[in-house]
Amino acid sequence: TQATAPLREPFLREGGAFSVEVKESHTPLRSGPGLEYPIIGQASAQKPYRILNWKDRWFEIEDQEKNSVRIKGWLSNEQVSSRLVHRD
Repeated sequence: TQATAPLREPFLREGGAFSVEVKESHTPLRSGPGLEYPIIGQASAQKPYRILNWKDRWFEIEDQEKNSVRIKGWLSNEQVSSRLVHRD
């Protein structure tokens, strides 16, 4: 298996146009940045999500696919792959 390091905030301050992939399917998305917020949906693995915001160790992400139902929510940075993709 491959070890991955959690992503850090400085990546987001370099221009903001980044996306990430979720490590595991059915990853819970929360309504806010923390475990105390309710689960409002699920993210799928192997799919790019645009980073909208960052707070502490949490990302707010949004589905990038235009032809699907909009998926938006918060997840911990330990739940995303260490691969960070810059979008042009």
